Amino acid sequence: MQIGKVVVLAIVAVAGVAFVGAAQSRLRIDYADYLTSQSDASGQSVERLTGNVRLIHDGTVMLCDVANRYSSDRITANGNVRVIRDGVTLTGEQLVYDAITRQGVVTGRVVKLVDDSTVLVTNSIKFDTKLNVAEYTTGGTITSPDGDLVSQYGYYYREQKKAVFKGSVVLKTGESIIKSDSLMYLVATQTAVFIAPTDVTTPKEHMTFNRGRYFRKSGLMIASGSVYLLDEHNREVLSDSIEYYRDNGLAKLFGNVQIADSARKNYLLGDFARFNRKPEEMFVTDNPVMISISEKSDSVYLRADTLMSVISFNALGDTIRSMIAYRNVRSYGKDMQSSCDSMFVSGIDSTVTMFYEPLIWSDITQISANELKFISKDKQLVRGEFIGDPFIAQRVDSISFNQVRGKTMTAFFAKNQITRLDAIGNGQTVYYMQDKEKVVAVNITESQNLSLYFADSKIKKISFRSKPDSRMMPLDKLNKDEAQLKGLNWRGSRRPQSKRDVTLRTIRNVGDVVTMPGVAVKQKSEVVTPKNVKDDNKKKQKK
Repeated sequence: MQIGKVVVLAIVAVAGVAFVGAAQSRLRIDYADYLTSQSDASGQSVERLTGNVRLIHDGTVMLCDVANRYSSDRITANGNVRVIRDGVTLTGEQLVYDAITRQGVVTGRVVKLVDDSTVLVTNSIKFDTKLNVAEYTTGGTITSPDGDLVSQYGYYYREQKKAVFKGSVVLKTGESIIKSDSLMYLVATQTAVFIAPTDVTTPKEHMTFNRGRYFRKSGLMIASGSVYLLDEHNREVLSDSIEYYRDNGLAKLFGNVQIADSARKNYLLGDFARFNRKPEEMFVTDNPVMISISEKSDSVYLRADTLMSVISFNALGDTIRSMIAYRNVRSYGKDMQSSCDSMFVSGIDSTVTMFYEPLIWSDITQISANELKFISKDKQLVRGEFIGDPFIAQRVDSISFNQVRGKTMTAFFAKNQITRLDAIGNGQTVYYMQDKEKVVAVNITESQNLSLYFADSKIKKISFRSKPDSRMMPLDKLNKDEAQLKGLNWRGSRRPQSKRDVTLRTIRNVGDVVTMPGVAVKQKSEVVTPKNVKDDNKKKQKK
């Protein structure tokens, strides 16, 4: 994006006349077809020049049809006014210039300043060569091969090396369009300063913010105040502020960060995020959370100390997101809750793997192992693999649990509910038998391989794949120690009971965050013409 280059050209246009009469001397008449002398009503001497008038002041040439030169060293000029200095030409219909105060103004139906291939069109240009200030206040359009700039007001302060454009500023550079109410450019540091709500549109992204700076040398954009970014893949980013290297696609986001995928189904929230375009990856910290929205309004909330998302795209342009959750992972969903140290989510095969003391809860069931792996299809759980000391406990009452152990376990799901569990190797079960929802006996069984069948998340049937060693004990003769398999540990204190146990963050609507007073956002830019200015050259080109 060539913001700096176009603004520099705009400065040349605004400041082109700011150096007329830089040294103190009298105006000199170089030529006129006719010269007459007279006095005005105040008794001041007036020289009236007509026909091919040519005046010179400190290297600046002023041409016109008619001019009045007053004894106070002030001139008024009319008709085909041209001011020429150092290759810059300013044209208009009237000129008023005072060589003593070194202030002047060129006005007309079309006032045009031309510097090589850069052209400023307006109604009036004022300049003060003593203070080194030049301005237009009736709307101006600046065109150049590298872009165009339109604003209602333009000011250049040579001493401060600063240019300010105000009032419906529109800057076009290549395929980029920038809209703001105010834009300032600092020449010494080549920095564009956006001091009002700003809208930036490129073929690949749309960005809005309230304040910002663009450093031309480094390509760094720093913006703050309701930052909004929409990229080419329809992903949305919200934050309080951003540091964005547009050329290499590196961004750092600060405060109330929210990143949404193209389908608005997955959101990453936190107070700090780092984004890399190549490779596509996001890193979110400071109380981060991922929120996944389902069609049945059963959202899943997942938090960790650090969330990292790596993004790729399939042939259809759909987003494929893989994620790493690191340290203190907890999740809450209506049907399932979890806790572990770390988690990896593969977007390629929809596999979720949980590490280091992983726990899963679903209704009255708790699943634990050294490693838990879940495979999904069409965003629905279909299979789970429990590796290393797997254990399933199902609460019967406050002190009693159905239990299953084995070397390895595989679970099968339908509609996110467990329907079958296969325990392979040294299978053990403790099952509380009920009659009309009242526990009457306990079955303790050992079998090399076994399967449990569930309905509404409760064990309804046990099938033994090899000869079982089974004991049935009446409840009144049960020794509680016998009814507890090794590894039983109900960890309800780690279980999130609601989304508030995971995070207090909520998804923000874009309209509630992005407010751009005075900036109209359009898909296609309009041709903006300064008020009351008609460019005759454009008419000729149309003809």
